[in-house]
Amino acid sequence: MTSSGKKDAGLAENPGPEEIDVYVGNRLRKRRTLMGLSQTELAEKVGVTFQQLQKYEQGLNRIGSSRLFTIALALDTDITYFFEGIRDQENPDPPSENPKFDPTMTRETLELVRAFERIKDKSTRSMIMEMIKSILNTQD
Repeated sequence: MTSSGKKDAGLAENPGPEEIDVYVGNRLRKRRTLMGLSQTELAEKVGVTFQQLQKYEQGLNRIGSSRLFTIALALDTDITYFFEGIRDQENPDPPSENPKFDPTMTRETLELVRAFERIKDKSTRSMIMEMIKSILNTQD
């Protein structure tokens, strides 16, 4: 009710971003970062301002389905990527991702992932993975 005693015309107080919008925004930021794109670069690819992309990443603005599809194409991923790991109310299983491990945590980690992705030879990639596992086993 307003001070005049009349009901507001359906306007609710701004409760803040929805959890799902924040989650999708975080996944967007993670994928953009892993692809090595700035907010400006991705914004240009999808036809929005970098400020709008910033709001998407923070979950402040919802991303419409057609825009999310365009973003998925620009980030060379499937649209389902943005929803992977979400727990729904009927499924109490934990998300598939380990929330303690964030590949965007450090620049060094990003550089390692990008370098590894550039290696196309499967046997070389396999040898590197075995070497890393061996190093980890010696540290235990």
